[in-house]
Amino acid sequence: MNAVENIHNIEFLANQMFVLEKLKQWQKLKPDNVDLKQVISKYLEITFYVIRLEQDAMAKNMLISKYRHERNILKLKLRELKNE
Repeated sequence: MNAVENIHNIEFLANQMFVLEKLKQWQKLKPDNVDLKQVISKYLEITFYVIRLEQDAMAKNMLISKYRHERNILKLKLRELKNE
């Protein structure tokens, strides 16, 4: 993960914490509000979706890195064979 991605993640987490705190405050004031319960539920679904996207991106980046490493090793072996 590069510096720009880190900044975006920090901004997302800060915004997420702010919204969750507000939702908790509103829920304390109106614990039986059906619309508010739905908003909280949908917000949590969005949060889990974003987490899955981040995990998928990290897995993709790890695979790309692994395949590049394997390719580089094979290129070195090929170069060694050509030089023999």
